[in-house]
Amino acid sequence: MSDIYVPGLKSRFDTNKIVDDLMKIERIPKERSEKNIENLQAQKSYWQDLGRRITAFRDSARFLYSFQNPFNERVANSSDSAALSATATREAGEQEYSFTVKQIAKADKFLSDPLDDSFKIDEGTYTFAIGQETVTFPFKGGSLREFSDTINRRGRGKLTSSLIAVQPGKKSLLIESKITGAENKLQFLDAAENLGVQAGILGEKTGDTTIKADALQVKAGETAFIPLDIQKSPSRNALLQFEIATEVHTEPAKPAPEEKPAAEEPAAKSASEEKPEVEQRPPAESAPGQIAQVPTPSAAIAAASAMAATASKAVAEAVAAAKALIAAAMGETPEAEKTPEETAKDDSPQEELAETEQPKETEIEIAEEPAETEQKVAAAEAEKPPSVPSANVPAWTPLTDSAKRVDTMQVLYLTFADGSSRSLPPIKDSDDFSSYQYRLFDVAGEKSIVSLEIVNQNTHRAVSIRNIRLHNPEAATDGIGALKPISEAQDAIITMEGIEISRPTNAISDLIPGVTLNAKAPSNSPISLKIEPDRENIKDAVITFVANYNRLVADINVLTRNDDKVVQELTYLSADEQADLRKRMGAFAGDSILGQFRSTLQRVAAAPYMTAEQDVAMLAQIGIGTDVRGSGGSGYDPARLRGYLEIDEKALDNALETNLNGVRQLFGYDSDGDYVVDSGVAYTLESLAKPYTEIGGIIALKTGSIDSRVAQENRRIETLDRQLAAKEAALKSQYGQMEGAYNRMERMNSSLDQFSQQNSK
Repeated sequence: MSDIYVPGLKSRFDTNKIVDDLMKIERIPKERSEKNIENLQAQKSYWQDLGRRITAFRDSARFLYSFQNPFNERVANSSDSAALSATATREAGEQEYSFTVKQIAKADKFLSDPLDDSFKIDEGTYTFAIGQETVTFPFKGGSLREFSDTINRRGRGKLTSSLIAVQPGKKSLLIESKITGAENKLQFLDAAENLGVQAGILGEKTGDTTIKADALQVKAGETAFIPLDIQKSPSRNALLQFEIATEVHTEPAKPAPEEKPAAEEPAAKSASEEKPEVEQRPPAESAPGQIAQVPTPSAAIAAASAMAATASKAVAEAVAAAKALIAAAMGETPEAEKTPEETAKDDSPQEELAETEQPKETEIEIAEEPAETEQKVAAAEAEKPPSVPSANVPAWTPLTDSAKRVDTMQVLYLTFADGSSRSLPPIKDSDDFSSYQYRLFDVAGEKSIVSLEIVNQNTHRAVSIRNIRLHNPEAATDGIGALKPISEAQDAIITMEGIEISRPTNAISDLIPGVTLNAKAPSNSPISLKIEPDRENIKDAVITFVANYNRLVADINVLTRNDDKVVQELTYLSADEQADLRKRMGAFAGDSILGQFRSTLQRVAAAPYMTAEQDVAMLAQIGIGTDVRGSGGSGYDPARLRGYLEIDEKALDNALETNLNGVRQLFGYDSDGDYVVDSGVAYTLESLAKPYTEIGGIIALKTGSIDSRVAQENRRIETLDRQLAAKEAALKSQYGQMEGAYNRMERMNSSLDQFSQQNSK
């Protein structure tokens, strides 16, 4: 048994290492085959990645001319998207419409009184009806939170509820319908009706809304603002009601503002005859009624006469000023240039003037007739003193505000959300409160009312107002109704080209084919809605097409060239992507198919194509080419020779705006009228790439060939493995026999030595 090799025993000649060294040499063919498989697998992945790149390029090219092309997409652009927006499909036509949103569709939303946290809801069957829909559920009784949670669970998207902490320790129950439309009123039935009454949600409705009950006094010269916040008239019969009283004083309460020019003062009319007129709200610091007066000789004398009622000295100075102005106006010699005789003739003591002239008190009216003014001037001339001191004549002073009296009953104005205002008819003097009411639609029309303003321009009259309320007859009911509606069910009302249209929802899809309108808020002015091609989507599709083209060309350049500059030129790639491309560099350097494919791509992209719009026949004409921006003085640039395309965005935008049909035909065109695209740059490039990615195409053939070679190498490796195993076993057997023979020789030698030693004894 000495010739049998037993693993684990220490070899005298280290036969294991000798066998391993010999086997390394024997394994070289197998390792070469394994390396070949790794290279083939890498090449297969490169072809697969290139196939995916070609597929992406084909898809982006086909998208530009297929029946799903972006040139048929439509977009709706609204001039006021906050009030009205829209979405358009491919079926929509290119048109422009004018809309006005009068009101948006709403659902009922009711709020209860503040309820204590300890408020309990009774057991019962609760039913809520919303139009034709009903929500019914049994409730075993409990807290507000439990009842609200039950509504949310059983509402099924038709009814929701929430609790609002309006005060510490108190909450209001909000019940909201989710179905809009005037016909979808929220009704409380069965036990829900009792709950609505107990919680203050339901009650008798009179149609009245009190805005301000207590009295507000607006003194002379003051202005008061009372917020109304009426978004739209609740109905055409809605009334604004209030009570007004006036208090007239004999003396002005405060200096009056200047008078309004007569040309701007409206003629007095009765409350029943005068119609409201649109006007801007009078500013507080310059109320209507102010007059800008120009000094004339007659006016100066009249002013001097009025001033004489308060002080003799003031009268003398005013008369002197009037004389100076008259002299200047009539070309007479001023006091400083008069002769001594003229001066002596006019010279008289001031005391004589005070004794001889004692004018009566005069009240200046708002506007005088010219004849009356001339009579007053003549009277003033007849009563003027014989002489006035000539030294230090004071400058003429205009009539002060304190001497004016403003008397107007036009004090009420409605201010609208667009900044304009409209006056209400004049009021009447009354010591007791008198009732007034106005139909809001006659005054505001469709405008949103912001406030009621009391502009008291009077100098001697105070105005008091109270019990301001809004009465809506259509909101009154014979039975019970919602007392605190946050919103009430109503239809959306819009006008299209002046035609009024109503729908129960804010999404209106049956008005314009292919267009869904979305009413969002009432509008105070017409809204322009334009249906046009989606140029942004078209531009994105063109950019995607160019990007896929450039990336395909870049991959082909990397695979067929062994030049690091090809990778360095791709500055838009990350460092990891560039490192991955460097591993592939030159992998198919000897493949003529890829080189030919790249050259054909470049030629097709630069070629002209037949279109109906002859001014657009090449990509360069819409801002796409290898040098659309111009190389300038940069000199030779090898990157421009590799076939990458550039985009001039301004030129592309201009082409899409001015000749969209020409751009469409450039990418795909039906040249023979059979409704099938058979020409165009996108069509040609897609056709060129098709043989590479279709089933059984070039990419499939390349990867299939690699799979065959890999399978062949795997079979060779299997054969080598069997051969290597037999070789290793043979070597181990041979070296085992050698070890056994050597051991036998040693034992024989030892036996001979022992025999010799025994014989020698």
